[in-house]
Amino acid sequence: MKFLPKKLKEARSKMKFSGEDLVFNLRVKGLSISRQTLCSWENGDTFPTVNQIAELSIILQKPVSFFFTSKHGALASGKATGGKK
Repeated sequence: MKFLPKKLKEARSKMKFSGEDLVFNLRVKGLSISRQTLCSWENGDTFPTVNQIAELSIILQKPVSFFFTSKHGALASGKATGGKK
């Protein structure tokens, strides 16, 4: 599975959060995140940790899997979800 940066930006935009709004909310949760770090995540230059993704999912009201799936419900690796092996 691969983190999809565009999904982070999409979720932030749907919540009508600016980058500063999201950084503020992450800091309230105890995460030391800068605006530059958020930009780096959204550009795909660096990636959030598992704990950071968990907090993002809570703040942005999305399941963790949202950040790893495409619009068609397939995982980033290209495998369909819910199918037989």
